[in-house]
Amino acid sequence: MKNQCYKIMLILAVIVVMTTLAFTQHSSTYEGSDFCKTCHDGAVTQHYTSWAMTKHAVAYDSVTFIQQNSACLPCHTTGWDTTESAIEGGFDDFFKTGDEAGIAKMKNVGCESCHTPAEGDHPVVTLAAENCGRCHEGSHHPTYSDWQNSLHAVAKFTSIPGGAFEFIPSNPNCSACHTAEGFLQFIESDDLVPNVEAPGPDGHDLTCAACHNPHKGELRLPAVEICAKCHNPEYNPDSPTPDGSAIHHSTAYMLDGKGGYEYEGYTYNNSAHTPAVTEKCVACHVHMTPFEDPIPANTGHSFEPRGEACVDCHTDFVVTEEQDFDYRGIQTEIEGLSTQLHEKLAMATSADSSTDSFLRAQFNYEFVHADGSHGIHNTKYARALLTSAIENFEPSGSAVNGEATHNVTQFALYQNYPNPFNPVTTLSFDLARAENVEIRIFDNLGRQVAELLNGPRKAGNHKISFNAQDFPSGVYIYQIRAGEFVDAGKMMLIK
Repeated sequence: MKNQCYKIMLILAVIVVMTTLAFTQHSSTYEGSDFCKTCHDGAVTQHYTSWAMTKHAVAYDSVTFIQQNSACLPCHTTGWDTTESAIEGGFDDFFKTGDEAGIAKMKNVGCESCHTPAEGDHPVVTLAAENCGRCHEGSHHPTYSDWQNSLHAVAKFTSIPGGAFEFIPSNPNCSACHTAEGFLQFIESDDLVPNVEAPGPDGHDLTCAACHNPHKGELRLPAVEICAKCHNPEYNPDSPTPDGSAIHHSTAYMLDGKGGYEYEGYTYNNSAHTPAVTEKCVACHVHMTPFEDPIPANTGHSFEPRGEACVDCHTDFVVTEEQDFDYRGIQTEIEGLSTQLHEKLAMATSADSSTDSFLRAQFNYEFVHADGSHGIHNTKYARALLTSAIENFEPSGSAVNGEATHNVTQFALYQNYPNPFNPVTTLSFDLARAENVEIRIFDNLGRQVAELLNGPRKAGNHKISFNAQDFPSGVYIYQIRAGEFVDAGKMMLIK
């Protein structure tokens, strides 16, 4: 028994010594991926084995001319740093002296290329995009600068142009799709509604490592799934429940032709995109665009749709510099139906707004609006949702810009509609008796930016429009004063 205890203690002591030596050596020199393999290729972690299957592991070996081209070597080897303060033992040290053994140890993009040794500590793990951007940049690999032009690059705070929303990275729901740390938790969950440990303001935007597993050289989820993880409205598409709740994203469901409110007696078909575009979002929004100088390379990480992707199937689609996706007038048609439905909804009275017919029509309007493609993703489904909603909702009144429509017994201010909006929305309020009414708009810093109304109004229900064409995107506050009645609400402008 004593011998067994002694052996266990000896083994533990050896592990401690080896770990200490490893940490100490990290502070003074690069050691190569084989050194990392000692700890990171066991039952707990198999990062080394995964890395060995990636292009990083053959970045130097795979192309002969790279091995003699000093312009290529910094991004195809480990530890290339010619500054005076460089850590010793990088590839450049061995390359200058012709040390074949050292070159063999530090060739290719090894662990320490991304996990830079920290002084006196274990290599640092980071989700920063700059880590990948050191090499995936320029005319050869323009991925990093392309990503910088995307909304992913500002997801943490300013994904809505014109506003900095500090609550996003600190919210367990929002941070799941607006931070890299939150997303890595969310993809491990089967829940439709995310609830993660929010990283707070120190978290990262949706950087490269959020979607790409650098140790495996592949997406963390299949291409058909990874975008849909966040670009869906967080409810079961087989049982939508119109209850007045705002719809955030409906893109994934729209592509699949489900998730809208389907009225009995109507047929809801899908466009060809549903069965034909097998990789969904990636096929069109990460369309690889060739760069010919100095050698062929590809990118597509701004996630903007490209006409070249459409031409693959639609040979009559014309690609222009200022790309217009109103193919065959689809967007014009869907926007026209959306406007027709919105006008009906805007005419609704406060009594209408609690009815099933209103909530269902509102649901379909917001579902199509939240898709963002104006019918391109699934024309037939979008058309059917809007048409059936138009045919199944009739407002009982016509309250527009101050005209009272029915008697009411109390003062009330209602949520603006639509919300979010761009650029016009409608405010509705009830007056129990005639009063002088003031309606003002404030920005999220409390500064008044508009006065919509300041004058007498009769008792009843009233509506007034707010056109924010000249205002930046962001959160705004609308306030009503009618005699002793004072109330306010929040609305969001997204351009």
